[in-house]
Amino acid sequence: MKDNLSKFGGIVLFLILAFICLGGCQDNHEIGNLAVILGVAVEPTDNGGLRATIELAHRDSVNSEDNSVVLSVEADDWQDATDQLKDKTDKKLYWGHMVLLVLGQSFTQEQMNSYIKLFYTDQRLSPTIYVAIAVNSAEDIFSSSFGESIYISEGVAERLAMEQKKKPSLCYTGGEWMQNIYYNKTCKSIAVLSIDEGKIRIDQRVKFNES
Repeated sequence: MKDNLSKFGGIVLFLILAFICLGGCQDNHEIGNLAVILGVAVEPTDNGGLRATIELAHRDSVNSEDNSVVLSVEADDWQDATDQLKDKTDKKLYWGHMVLLVLGQSFTQEQMNSYIKLFYTDQRLSPTIYVAIAVNSAEDIFSSSFGESIYISEGVAERLAMEQKKKPSLCYTGGEWMQNIYYNKTCKSIAVLSIDEGKIRIDQRVKFNES
């Protein structure tokens, strides 16, 4: 009787270990197949289209090192841009961890409103996405450096979260921007990113025209 129980217990233990091992392998496989989007930069092009740039958190497996990968495309509209970005990687684009949206300063405020609303209402995305305007090329933001951050998007978002506590009146997130537009019809100030000798600088605000 005891021998049978020992054998049964051994079988159960083997099955549990096998399940854990297979689950770990599956997680490893899934992570290797995901391209996690942390930040998006959008700016207008001279031909009336747009340039879209994304920063990806790239990992081949749970044990591999973190790497920032930047992809950029020129497209007619946002849908065209996302289709092109999908074709640029053999991994599945994952939007759930996006933390930063950078908009080119050449956009009108109306155009900025439309892009912020687009991301704010996207059910795939986090409700808290920080927003900033790029003085230089928005595409260049993700190719610069920001302190010790591996990922520019996360570093800038963390800094904006700290600044938000100091000056809550500024429009730091897409949600705050949309609330200001809804109640005040305008958003007069927002964080600005500029590049100085390859390093990103965050200015406190930019004032929009009343018109």
